[in-house]
Amino acid sequence: MPTLAELDPSSSLYASAINKAGKGECSNEVLDVITCFAYRGHGYEGAQTVLGQCDLRNGKNEEGVEWLKRAANAGWADAQLSLSRVYFEGTHVPKDISQAARWDLLYQRNPALISLGATPDRSVNQMISREISASEFEAANASLVNWRPSYWTPSGKLDARVEETCKVSNRSQVYRPVDIDKYTTPDPY
Repeated sequence: MPTLAELDPSSSLYASAINKAGKGECSNEVLDVITCFAYRGHGYEGAQTVLGQCDLRNGKNEEGVEWLKRAANAGWADAQLSLSRVYFEGTHVPKDISQAARWDLLYQRNPALISLGATPDRSVNQMISREISASEFEAANASLVNWRPSYWTPSGKLDARVEETCKVSNRSQVYRPVDIDKYTTPDPY
């Protein structure tokens, strides 16, 4: 019986690269794989988020923030939290409490978190609440009235060397029962 990695090698490559980057391993090899997946656009916001986080770790502030915005604008909760922290701390961009609050509000209200019953991380929210004025908070909240997710679509061509990093060869044979007719569902009536 084949393993899950053998049945879906592309998914295993994706998960492995995301896990490594999430732990702070932002080597060229990992970045190439993540970049390749991030360039697939909608559905790969996790790759866009960790690519942004790696870029920030590597001092590529403009690129890192751009990748985080792409994923955050698509509604990816981790990217929204990361952007909130980035704007609050002001280490990669000029500190902007209104932007920090805006991204934090989106994160705290994120439907994906709510539907899963996940408890949002409130650490950035608590720091913001100690520093934000009532007018700044109202401005951040008002900016979200018509907010809707928007999905980034790549417009350029990815470097061929990077594109090759997320291609995997399919297994020559996929597990299938030998005689499918032997496997029937019993009639419950």
